[in-house]
Amino acid sequence: MRIVALLLVFAAFPALRAFAQPVVSSTDLLNVIRCEEGSERGALRILQDPRVDTLISRYVEANRLAGGVQGYRILIYRRGHPTARQEADNTVLQFHDKLPEVPLYLDFESPDYYVIRVGDYRTMIEAAKKLPEIRRHFPNAYIVSSVIKINSEQSQQIDE
Repeated sequence: MRIVALLLVFAAFPALRAFAQPVVSSTDLLNVIRCEEGSERGALRILQDPRVDTLISRYVEANRLAGGVQGYRILIYRRGHPTARQEADNTVLQFHDKLPEVPLYLDFESPDYYVIRVGDYRTMIEAAKKLPEIRRHFPNAYIVSSVIKINSEQSQQIDE
């Protein structure tokens, strides 16, 4: 009976690995340029505990499930009254006319608030650089913490 149970466990083990998280190693995150065979010039050797790669994989997976990473946006509108939806739509149009290159997010928060946040900034410094330009058009704007989206352009800028 024990032998049958052990065989079932060993047979199921490869199937369980199919549900495991993909492993992202720290070398995958670096821009590695391969050198010619035998060349030591420019070679990078990373000596680290393998658990670091496990932590990196967990971090990447958590960010994927959250829909982004922790960062900052600039809040330009937050109101909750009967005509708030109409005002929010007008604010969206005004913002797109003034700063079309900045991403805009219109959200509804309970109980009855319409909120407009703009930008996807990894650091407070990035958001602070853009804030004066936005305040010229929306004087009550301020920086808020938010989960932001990372697109391929931003990830390339981070790598550089």
